[in-house]
Amino acid sequence: MESNLWVKCFSVVAFDEDVGPKVEFQIPAIMTEEQQQALGFLAFPDSNSFNIIGNLTYVFKMKHDHALFGYVYFRQQRDLTKPRKFFQKSLVLLSEHPYISLFRQVIEIVGPLYFDHGESIFEAINSCLRSWGNIISGRTYELPMLGTVIIFTIPSTEQAIIPQLLGDGITDILDSMNIGHPGLFQDINLCELVGMSFIKKHIWSFWEVLICGEATLIVTDSPETCSILILGLLSLISPLIYSGEFHPYFTIFGPEFRVIQNLYEKKKLTDMVIGATNPYILKIFSDMDNVYQFEDRNGLQLVYTNANNNIIPPYKPVLSQLFESNTKEILAINNTTIRRHFRELTISFLQPFQQYLSMDLTKVQESPFTPLSLKPFSEQEFLSFVNNSKNVFPLMKYTTRPKALSLYSRFIKSKTFNKWFASQRQKANGESDKVMRKAMYDFDVSKVFNMEKKERRVYYEKIKGRLMYEERVGENFEGINKLKHQLHLLGQNIAKLNDTV
Repeated sequence: MESNLWVKCFSVVAFDEDVGPKVEFQIPAIMTEEQQQALGFLAFPDSNSFNIIGNLTYVFKMKHDHALFGYVYFRQQRDLTKPRKFFQKSLVLLSEHPYISLFRQVIEIVGPLYFDHGESIFEAINSCLRSWGNIISGRTYELPMLGTVIIFTIPSTEQAIIPQLLGDGITDILDSMNIGHPGLFQDINLCELVGMSFIKKHIWSFWEVLICGEATLIVTDSPETCSILILGLLSLISPLIYSGEFHPYFTIFGPEFRVIQNLYEKKKLTDMVIGATNPYILKIFSDMDNVYQFEDRNGLQLVYTNANNNIIPPYKPVLSQLFESNTKEILAINNTTIRRHFRELTISFLQPFQQYLSMDLTKVQESPFTPLSLKPFSEQEFLSFVNNSKNVFPLMKYTTRPKALSLYSRFIKSKTFNKWFASQRQKANGESDKVMRKAMYDFDVSKVFNMEKKERRVYYEKIKGRLMYEERVGENFEGINKLKHQLHLLGQNIAKLNDTV
């Protein structure tokens, strides 16, 4: 079996009585001994989860050449022949892709078959994976896996939107997006995971924590609920993509624990979301700004939090649309309501940055050979705009101006802002360049004929310079011919002017 675009490898981790969790088999072998040791600890449930008898699936994230997501199928059974009286083993699928619903289905298909048939199934798995083809964002696939066909749509990882390309209203923005695959982890139903009490009282404050890049710890009883809850909550800020560090399942035995603990002790821990099951972690990170502890009582119930974020209070029109029933259909409706609201909230929040992500395209049309650039960003100027603007920008629908100012000042310092803003500036420059080039090609050069002689020569040199650039690049031959024609006509016009003089 070889690595491919979808799956890097499968690993089998068993419990060794002398050294603890140990990788006993990996196909293909892609890890150093140190990396295998880290994998071993992440592949076994920590703390109370060892009490279960049966199977458990969950997700973790670890460092390799690139970040790898691990999809675990853990089995524990009583075995009186072993010193610990338990048989414990995990099958782990490792992939660079955070396609949670896809690979959870794969590991739930492959896991039982591995425990029944052993390593012989990997050749059949490899045969299935070879047929999956290339990965294309937004495309829906029918993926065969050992007798089952999995239907999966590749989620979009596009960061938010370039506002000037869309309509002015929030509805226009939402309608312009592909709601079928709007971002990572959108297929996780938050309302199935947590009780309605958390949704109504705390989910807005969690959105704020993510937007601001604050260090956050979530503790639950099981790595399954912990990992899926964290990934689901990270998607609250869609269409933004959270750019801080996140660990859906974190153990004190892993190599990154000391690094994170050191940052925490030096009060330098930011842009981090950690999920854990071992209560000991609550003691280690007791002073972290945002701690959420859940217990599984017919769904996750929040039993403790020290988070104190209330810039965006629970939005009453949304609360009034939520149903109390726990049927699957009602939970799906509630989840859709919640996700649409937070998507609208995030887009409303981003709207004031539009001034730094767009150009006046009418000026481009009027004078395409005069270079234009995006407005440079200044934190001080932006916050002054938020504070003093007479306009009521969209976020004012949800909070007051002073609170909005506080939220923006914290967001600007986050990794999520820096990555999103840089990508949007790059896209805006690219789109503006396309508009400018088209305007150059389609420019009506006769508009220049009645200008002063000096201005005509300036235009002549600008068109000539652009033509030389386009010929050097050699991408648009139709555009090159149009520029040549403009230059020819303007050259004739200038020559006639000289003859007249």
